[in-house]
Amino acid sequence: MRSEVCNTDTDSTCLITPTGTVYNEPATRNEHASTAQRASGANLEFWEIIDGKQRQVSKEVPRVIFLSEHLGVAEMNFHPSRSRGMIFGFVILLLFLGAGVFGLIMLATDTISVWMVLWVLLPLLSFPLSMVVGYRLYGLIAARYYLDRDGFFLQWGSAIEQIPIAAISSVDTAEALGAELKARGVLAWPGLVLGECEDEKIGRVEFFASTPADRLVVIQTTAHSFAISPQDREGFLSAFNSALRMGPLETIPEISKRPQFVQMVFEVDRVARLLVVVGVLLPLLLLGYLGLHVVGLPPEVPFGFDPEGFIDTFAPPGRLLMLPMIGGLCWLIDLVAGFWLYRSEKNRPLAYALWATPILVGGLLWGAALQLLSAI
Repeated sequence: MRSEVCNTDTDSTCLITPTGTVYNEPATRNEHASTAQRASGANLEFWEIIDGKQRQVSKEVPRVIFLSEHLGVAEMNFHPSRSRGMIFGFVILLLFLGAGVFGLIMLATDTISVWMVLWVLLPLLSFPLSMVVGYRLYGLIAARYYLDRDGFFLQWGSAIEQIPIAAISSVDTAEALGAELKARGVLAWPGLVLGECEDEKIGRVEFFASTPADRLVVIQTTAHSFAISPQDREGFLSAFNSALRMGPLETIPEISKRPQFVQMVFEVDRVARLLVVVGVLLPLLLLGYLGLHVVGLPPEVPFGFDPEGFIDTFAPPGRLLMLPMIGGLCWLIDLVAGFWLYRSEKNRPLAYALWATPILVGGLLWGAALQLLSAI
């Protein structure tokens, strides 16, 4: 029984070799993991102990770390350069958020004019774009390239690629290939290169990079190619050549995953689709309803009541348009958070609850708007 041999009280990972030998200390564990797998290619067992409870850990995860020793390179985990992309990304994010907040402020204070259309559009466009920029920043922060004897692994946000070593036809710099690669993508900026292009020499190329074309590494496969930008480009090329010389320990499946859970939810889950659609219709209908009425309203309209039910606050008519804006912002935030939770089956009730919240908020906002209009 594994609990008889993995008997440490601290959070750690122990190694059990095919012969049953157990290594708990990190130094001996790493040394024997490399030796045992290099010698026989046998499957090793890794057991993680957290708070006294044990669970077996998939061997693919620690192997990326252990095999770096006998490949003769200092690091098998590579990262793109992030600083430039993050600086530009956060500036763009702040600009979008600032534009949305500015539009809401002008709605609350400005009188009825042709500018009201702009004040409405600013938050409607800038807040969703802020979500997209935020997700792109998350992808850049989480971006990693892994390499071992069996293949190449890429993670960029929710996008994952696993390519067997045998499926890789070549790995070289874009300069050496003589290719002029330029990504065609949406919402990219300096330091963030995402998208695709079609090159005459290479064919279809998908970008997961953060540097210009002169610093790209192109991984050509039997299907299509990937352009990446490991910060240590020479180290990555050296590690790949070492892995290629030694050959794979086992054949791994080819995996390509993209963040398509939005499409999955809408196509499969009718309840989720209904909640999301009704949640966005309520603020949109309220916006249209108030837009038709706001032109004919007096310069000051009721916008608050005291505890006895008497009007105690007046505001420009444009402030009424803030009510559907609040409902739309609530829907957008709950939509994104709900999709994030929906990926895990055990968290799907929480996702449904989040998607139902904008319906409740929308109903309350409709009631508030009708009550304010009736008090004029």
